[in-house]
Amino acid sequence: MLDQLAAASGELSTSGPADAPMALASAFGDRLSGFIACVVLATFRWYIGLLFFVGWSLLRPPLRRLLAERALLVRRATPELRHSWYYLGCSYRPAFAKEVRIFGLGRWLLSRHRDKWLAGMEPPWRQLRHFRNRALLFGLVVGAMYAAGAGLLALAAWHRDITLTTLAVMLPMLAATMQVGGVSITDVSLEQMLAAVPDLDELVGRLRDSATETGADSAAGPPARTIRFESVAYRYPSGGAPVYEGLDLELTAGRSLALVGSNGAGKTTLVTLLARLREPTGGRITVDGTDLRDLNPRSWQRQVAVVNQDFGRYPLTARENIAFRDLTADGLGEEFDEAALTRAAAAAGALDFVRALPRGWDTICAPGYRDGTDLSGGQWQRIALARALYAAARGARVLVLDEPTAQLDIRAEAAFYNQFLEVTSGLTTIVISHRFATVRRADRIAVLDQGRITELGSHDELVAAGGSYAEMFAMQAARFAEAAPQGGAG
Repeated sequence: MLDQLAAASGELSTSGPADAPMALASAFGDRLSGFIACVVLATFRWYIGLLFFVGWSLLRPPLRRLLAERALLVRRATPELRHSWYYLGCSYRPAFAKEVRIFGLGRWLLSRHRDKWLAGMEPPWRQLRHFRNRALLFGLVVGAMYAAGAGLLALAAWHRDITLTTLAVMLPMLAATMQVGGVSITDVSLEQMLAAVPDLDELVGRLRDSATETGADSAAGPPARTIRFESVAYRYPSGGAPVYEGLDLELTAGRSLALVGSNGAGKTTLVTLLARLREPTGGRITVDGTDLRDLNPRSWQRQVAVVNQDFGRYPLTARENIAFRDLTADGLGEEFDEAALTRAAAAAGALDFVRALPRGWDTICAPGYRDGTDLSGGQWQRIALARALYAAARGARVLVLDEPTAQLDIRAEAAFYNQFLEVTSGLTTIVISHRFATVRRADRIAVLDQGRITELGSHDELVAAGGSYAEMFAMQAARFAEAAPQGGAG
């Protein structure tokens, strides 16, 4: 998919299909200019104009085939070229700067960039050598055409059948006829643009298919009773062991559920299934008895607010970063709620630092922009929390927090969860966290292990059961006890 996007957008060749109309117009102008030059020559001697028009018309098809073959080879080299630009990007993008400097990766990255780029361009270069050999043959034909045309003009001048003025007009026309069938940089770019059209067509076709998928006409409302995972199975398209095989879980509407498990147990994958970012490979997910696949995905996703571990950090204003739910093509929606924005930011602990930004709510949260500023990791996490809380205030009824406070200190985390239940009252809430001080506040806790829910109940019930949850809780409590100050109130 990324290879197709790179080809369709012209990211690697600077020539995308979107530029083809202008290139076609330019090529048409060139052909017309060459045809006019042939007509001008024909006004003096009809056979001279015909000679160049027919000659160039016969030469153009094989020349275009050579260009098309080269463009196809460049398109096939997209994976290598995309990898080469990835390595180059790592050498200068801010996100990679620290490790690149500390580990001295600059020369290595540029070396990999060079090797990948040369590997990708080797086939087009081999074809270019073939093109050069063919061009020499075509050059002999072109040379013969011009020798004949110039000879006829010289012969006419020798016999004084042509005036100096006419000769001065006809000589430039000889060179101008090249535009009838010769190739230029515009033709090279045009073939590269057209070579990417199949990728563009396939991408557009996929978008159309997704727009007409099952359930596109069924609106999704908020869950009134339950959300159920019924014998859900999932395996990643890349293969490997299944993440789930027969997972069963029930979420009671308006209640909170905490999900715990070891790293790699599939907690985040469960969230993506719930949000319909992925589809189960087996079983089904139902909302009040209706299969989630029978609902309009966009309508359902309006009911779900998610704070992901890898939430987005967008170069937008603070207001826009939080009010995602109300962003429209014309900017903030007409029903944008300033009061809800303030409450969400306050509940997430973001209100004070947002107001202190250089332009307050209108500050762009990214360096490199006028009056823009970057935020710390903890501040960005508060923005992401406020984003989900604002969506909940504006109609989303399912709130998912996937490691929501991982970048906050313990005091900030405690302050957030002290008001968490009040803020999310009436919402169906899922919290994923490794900190048991967080999950113990949920109405119910589910333990995910080896693709199944192995334990389910309240914190007290699971501790009393003495299972894996009790063991993990005891281990974490012991670590906190060892880290606590000795001999004090801590």
